[in-house]
Amino acid sequence: EPGKAFYHYLWRVQALLQRGETPASHLSVGTAEAGGDAISWRAFRHDITVRDGEILTPAGRSYPLLHIPHKGALTPADLERIATLLKSGATIVSPRPHRAQGLSGYPESDQQIRTYAEKIWGTTDPAPNEFQKVSNGRLLGTGDLQAARRGLGLRNFHGFSGDTGPRLSHHHRRENGSDWIFVANLDTQPRTFDLQLVLPKNDRRKLEFWNPETLATTSAPDLRPSSDGRHALPLTLDPGKSIFVALPALPSHGLTPHNPPGEPTQTLALTNPWRIEFNSPVDQIPAIEMNPLTPLHEHPQDAVRHFAGTATYHTTFDSPETTKNTRVFLDLDQVEALARVTLNGKDLGVLWHPPFRVEITDALRPGTNDLAIAVTTTWHNRLVGDEQHPADFEWGKDRGPTMGRALAAYPDWFLKNQPRPTPARKAFVNWFYHRPNTPLRPAGLLGSVELQTHPQH
Repeated sequence: EPGKAFYHYLWRVQALLQRGETPASHLSVGTAEAGGDAISWRAFRHDITVRDGEILTPAGRSYPLLHIPHKGALTPADLERIATLLKSGATIVSPRPHRAQGLSGYPESDQQIRTYAEKIWGTTDPAPNEFQKVSNGRLLGTGDLQAARRGLGLRNFHGFSGDTGPRLSHHHRRENGSDWIFVANLDTQPRTFDLQLVLPKNDRRKLEFWNPETLATTSAPDLRPSSDGRHALPLTLDPGKSIFVALPALPSHGLTPHNPPGEPTQTLALTNPWRIEFNSPVDQIPAIEMNPLTPLHEHPQDAVRHFAGTATYHTTFDSPETTKNTRVFLDLDQVEALARVTLNGKDLGVLWHPPFRVEITDALRPGTNDLAIAVTTTWHNRLVGDEQHPADFEWGKDRGPTMGRALAAYPDWFLKNQPRPTPARKAFVNWFYHRPNTPLRPAGLLGSVELQTHPQH
């Protein structure tokens, strides 16, 4: 049930990533290059047109530059197509071909290619990084795409510098004068880096952060100009964290200042006893007391050690003595696997990735506070627990520990809706990967639970 929080996050991200278009500085034939789009050779030969010097696709997308990469071989029809596009005013970057593609008409076809190429590329080697005028269009005959982009002043709207790591994911969309860039840290370590933007001098849009987890929209700090004409925005993303950096055509309503918590000024560990209530679809387990917290998979009771479902941890704590001009966060060291936090009856949402931290400032009350953390586990440990008891069905072929073994057929007690012969087995699946000696996985609320106070900026 709490897994819905993750899917709601996906819906929000995809809703924005499917709107508008991804800006591209050029169109490549065959293979996409960084900063551009790609079309097939068939679409190049039949579908694209030129309008006002721009390459136009049937979908309505337009590009100032057409890139035609190849390994020295094209067909005569391809050269005719290039000549037609140049006559229509296209700007093309492509190296000179020296032979015909394929064996049709060989060897006359090779000579035909060389003759036709002289009419387009000329009889001398092309000047590096310099467009030559061909008919009504322009051609960079060296085939150097990056040189062509520099010559035309084409730059990617965004880039990165600093500690980006190998697993920083990003995507840019544009619609009706608004830009938004999705940035996600897929790594297990926090990353601090600069997002670099290329903005026109007269751009008056205000930068915003859109949080797809909380739906919060906050104003971003001012950009820092750099010497190369870019503007830098410092960002820090925790592991598994993502954010939309947006430049909306119109500012969002209800903007709040962007106040990252930074380092806590005070940390208080919760030391009162915990009462844990178990809600399992397959078992009845009495509540237990814990002080301090210990992992469920290490508990001496078999039912707790093999528990699958939602375990709700209840405790109380006294509000920090000083909360004026501070923000207070609840930090859960480790959660396996999802946690819904409720403070004084106020639902603070589901935590589904580290760091498992949530702000509780508005839910705090003076004196004693009631805290409930509902932790939902996977069913791995329950399936291992089942394997401690005799099977009440027939196994199929055993394919080993990694491939598992199947149920040979549904047993009669299952088909007739009768009580199962081995009631200690709680789950029923048709494919089994677990064995009696399969290690249990960490489960529940692990480590410390702390209150962290931060100054209110």
